[in-house]
Amino acid sequence: MADETPKLPTKEGLKRIQDSIQKRREKIPSDRLVKSIDEITREKFPEVLEKDIAAKTPQKDRNL
Repeated sequence: MADETPKLPTKEGLKRIQDSIQKRREKIPSDRLVKSIDEITREKFPEVLEKDIAAKTPQKDRNL
């Protein structure tokens, strides 16, 4: 009980931790890692995006 200092991982332990992190990253599909807000909006709320585009389009260009 006198020695309460936390023990640092050994080099082997550190290597195991890094390997497990790398394996977890490889399991995640890359399309889940990086996806823009616009892509997510398009998938979940297509009608909102259409209204948003219409609102940003100047009135003179809408009827082309």
